[in-house]
Amino acid sequence: MSKQSGSLSVTAAFGTKLVTGEVSTEAAGLNFQELTVAHGTGGFLTTRTDDNTGVATLASGHGLLTGDIVDVYWEFGCRYGMDATVNGDAVTIDGGDGDSLPGQSTTVALCKRTVLAVPVTGDDLVQVALLCDQRCQVVFRDSEQSVLWDITLVADAPWTWIDGLYVDNPMSSYDVADICISNGSPEVDAEFQCGIFYNSDSVGS
Repeated sequence: MSKQSGSLSVTAAFGTKLVTGEVSTEAAGLNFQELTVAHGTGGFLTTRTDDNTGVATLASGHGLLTGDIVDVYWEFGCRYGMDATVNGDAVTIDGGDGDSLPGQSTTVALCKRTVLAVPVTGDDLVQVALLCDQRCQVVFRDSEQSVLWDITLVADAPWTWIDGLYVDNPMSSYDVADICISNGSPEVDAEFQCGIFYNSDSVGS
């Protein structure tokens, strides 16, 4: 079985002083994905029933339909995986995970999620890197669509993990089926990248 090389380089600046280093690894399999994630639609949380239920009034032409699963963004938070029920520009949102909904009248953005298949056994992971040029919610799920792990990416700030560098594997013991991605901007499409190195007996040589 042939191997591919990967690495993680880090440079930390302290004034004129730099701390730099690199960790290298090898893996049998590679899954690298790049895609454009459409922007959401802005509006206001016009009704807040409780921490996970409310009504958002959106700009006309939002394109959401009853039954869509959406992520809801505001300045200091994100609640993801909410069920949408659409009545014109009024969208009732319910359920989901993440932060509690903000106060009534808060400016929000709703975005339908994009689902990307990335089947991999968590224990086989060697290196993962995620990057988006807009604020972005990323949710790793299993085949039953249960949430395994999630992260809100800051625009242009990569999240990385590599085996052996201090932090435990966040997907250890999980079987990952796909990831859901949404874009926190109500105006600008996002460019998303996901790189995964893994070892598996099913990967050909």
